[in-house]
Amino acid sequence: MNKFEDLATYYIEELEKYSLEQFRTKPSTE
Repeated sequence: MNKFEDLATYYIEELEKYSLEQFRTKPSTE
């Protein structure tokens, strides 16, 4: 279970990093 939590945390952090990169390089025109 602990390994799963670590994996989930890692995945979430990577996802947030990816989202920030996308948001920074591609500003939404709204």
